[in-house]
Amino acid sequence: MKKLIAGSMIVLSSIGSAHAWGDREQGIVTGIAAVLALQHISRNTQAYPNGQPPVVVGQQPVVVGQAPVIIYPGQPVYRQHCWPQEVGRDPYTGVPLYQTRCRLQQY
Repeated sequence: MKKLIAGSMIVLSSIGSAHAWGDREQGIVTGIAAVLALQHISRNTQAYPNGQPPVVVGQQPVVVGQAPVIIYPGQPVYRQHCWPQEVGRDPYTGVPLYQTRCRLQQY
């Protein structure tokens, strides 16, 4: 946006002095540049009313349905069992350090 304004100002200033046009021609060129700049500005504000793209934070996934669990006769069924286990202490603060241990249990 700033580049557009700066570029149009440079072009308009060079056209007015280099070619020695009359006031009418310079007014036409200024009007065309103003219309193009306004179109560019209005196009950007229509896409994002506050000038910034919308931010989406924390959308939760939608679960439509879960497939049924099929257990065939004679097939072992396992579940995961996890627990915290102390593995030491922080040498600076003395806070216990834990590690998660897991194993499969048949039920």
